[in-house]
Amino acid sequence: MGLDMYLEAKLYLSEYSGDKELFEKAYELVPYKYPNSFKNVTLEFPVGYWRKVNWIHKWFVDNVQGGNDNCESYYVDLPMLEELRDLVSDLLDKKDIDQALKDLPPQSGFFFGTTEIDSDTEKWYWDSLDQTKDILTQAIKLESSGCIIYYRANW
Repeated sequence: MGLDMYLEAKLYLSEYSGDKELFEKAYELVPYKYPNSFKNVTLEFPVGYWRKVNWIHKWFVDNVQGGNDNCESYYVDLPMLEELRDLVSDLLDKKDIDQALKDLPPQSGFFFGTTEIDSDTEKWYWDSLDQTKDILTQAIKLESSGCIIYYRANW
C-alpha cells in the first residue's frame, strides 16, 4: 500500500495518419477488427513511475487536477510538463532545501510517505527530483511527437 504515481502516454494511429509502418504493426495485434470500419488503434504505454513522492503528486493535484485528488487520469499538456520540468531543474541547480520546501512541499496522505525533509530524507528528496526530471524530459519528447500524456495516482 502507498502512493503509486504514473505518467502514461497514448498515441493514436489510423490508416490515414501517422506512421504507416507503426500503424500496420500495431493494427496487426488487434484481436477483433470491426468489419467495414475505419481502421485505428491507440497505443498506451508507461512513461514514468514514482512511489511515495508526495511533493510531485501534490504539484499534479494542485496544477493539473484542479485540487481533485481522486485517483483518476488527467491530461497533462506540454506547457504543464515544461513548467514542472523547469521548476525541478531550477531546484536541482540550487539545491536549497528551504526553496524546495516552498516550491514542492511534501503533503500528508494515506500511506503517502514522509512529510519531513531532514538530514535523513534530503538525499531521497533530491534523487526523486532527478528521477522526475528524467521522466519529464521523456514525456516532453513524446508529447512533442504526437503522444498525449496523462498523470494518475492511487493508494
